Amino acid sequence: MPSERTDCPSCGARGRRVPPVTLASLVTEGTPIGDGRYRFCRTQGCEVAYFSELGHPSIRVGSLRVRVGQKESAPDRPVCYCFGHSAADIVAEVQSTGGSTIPEVITERCHRGEQRCPETNPQGSCCLGNVRAVLAEAKAQPVEAPSCCSCSSG
Repeated sequence: MPSERTDCPSCGARGRRVPPVTLASLVTEGTPIGDGRYRFCRTQGCEVAYFSELGHPSIRVGSLRVRVGQKESAPDRPVCYCFGHSAADIVAEVQSTGGSTIPEVITERCHRGEQRCPETNPQGSCCLGNVRAVLAEAKAQPVEAPSCCSCSSG
């Protein structure tokens, strides 16, 4: 028996296994899914969302019902699928307050059992790592100082 594929056939990045419920929830109707043993490719710019460990055809980003925030750099890209937070939400909060309460809000809601990560997040697992990465990046950016003058020179 051939060895299982663990690296994306398109970009070569190591993929993380996703539960079958993730594909069942997020792949558009009519997209063929092999035996359900798939891995998620998070590489930005790679068009493969999921690839089969056993060589079935890959599932491309365009075959999903949701945007794949891990593959985008757009400011409004989703980072928390259960509760609807975007990278822009985190950046805006950091710019106005110097920090963000979004990770704590997500954690609290997860403790109450409100999350549905395997069904909503393309990576099939909790988003907090992604949220914290966006937060760290936002904190590392210089804050734009408001202009002291509202007029333009001319």
